[in-house]
Amino acid sequence: HYAFLYAFLSGVMLVFLMTPMLHRCITLPAFARDGAKGIAMAVFQAGFGQNGLGNMPNPTQWIVTACFLQTLLGYNVWAKHNYYALIVPMWAPLLGVVFGAFLYRVYMALLHLGK
Repeated sequence: HYAFLYAFLSGVMLVFLMTPMLHRCITLPAFARDGAKGIAMAVFQAGFGQNGLGNMPNPTQWIVTACFLQTLLGYNVWAKHNYYALIVPMWAPLLGVVFGAFLYRVYMALLHLGK
């Protein structure tokens, strides 16, 4: 349950980190805009992905590893640990991004209505 929660919160934090940054750098030149996006993703990756605080919203690492173990070694990873490989890396970050987008919309609406 903790892994699901961490992966879910990583999706929420991705929205709260990237959305304001993308909004602010939209008027920058293309090179600076791409650099700012890269810096934000590096901060996010360092904060969550490298410290074991959840999975990135892109579950490629888990899927490729599971497919390798399944096809070449015959190890059934999909059904192990109550379908952990399907639920936590794939669905938790996606649900976190959707929920984070909703929370961000509510947050921005409260800011605009509070003026």
